Amino acid sequence: MPAAGLQLLWLVVALSQLPRSLCFTCSDGCKCIWRGGKMYGECPLLELSALPSGMDENLQVLNLTHNLIQALPKHAFVNAGLINVQKLYLSRCELSHIDDLALFKVTNLIELDLSDNKLSAVPTAALSSTRKLKSLYLSRNPITALADMAFADLTDLTHLEMTECRLESVAAGAFEGVSNLKVLKLDHNLLETLPGRAMSPFLSLHEIALDGNRWRCDCELRAFRMWLERNNISLYSPACHKPLRLSGKPWKSLSSEEMACPPAFLNASSSTPEDMVVHENSNV
Repeated sequence: MPAAGLQLLWLVVALSQLPRSLCFTCSDGCKCIWRGGKMYGECPLLELSALPSGMDENLQVLNLTHNLIQALPKHAFVNAGLINVQKLYLSRCELSHIDDLALFKVTNLIELDLSDNKLSAVPTAALSSTRKLKSLYLSRNPITALADMAFADLTDLTHLEMTECRLESVAAGAFEGVSNLKVLKLDHNLLETLPGRAMSPFLSLHEIALDGNRWRCDCELRAFRMWLERNNISLYSPACHKPLRLSGKPWKSLSSEEMACPPAFLNASSSTPEDMVVHENSNV
């Protein structure tokens, strides 16, 4: 066989031995590359209104930031052939709705960025398909409340960010099931208090951000602060917003006595002392 023929044969054999993952398909407009042992699909700023089609089914990292994906419908990732994605970036996509089954079969997802969207609630049902999720970013969504069991199926979650979400309330059972959480960011919201029991599921938490809220430093918040101190949690120094006498003072500078509640009296129809009832723990 001529030398040229041998060289061609060698090239064909060599190419056939390349990992299949180095030769993958990509959607129009996206840039698909092999980086650090993973397939990346880079599709930012394309004005996409839906998940891209024609991507390799073994894609592991998908960047869709700055698009116009306002909703993720039922079986969105199954239909797009993207169920093997491990890291998904959907920030700044005008996203306001995620169907309960949108993430169906996306069982390998470990990182999900949904920040800077228009979600009004944690997509609890949709997240139940992503039980291996470790990092979840929900910052700057108009989420005003965390309901009980909001993250119940995310038992492997270690990092949760909800900065600037307009949060006003956190239910006592909001974090049930996420015992492995290590970092929690709830800073720059509208929170006034947190139930002490809300933190009881955490066994590994070592950092929490709470600054920039409207903390009411009274007996209700005192139990939560005691929990932080008892568990030696690293804390960005939050300051009191209420009452006026404590406004601007950092939590760590207050004594337990200062974090008191005003007396609460019940006076049905009479002003005599016999008719007044003082609630337990009212610091009278």
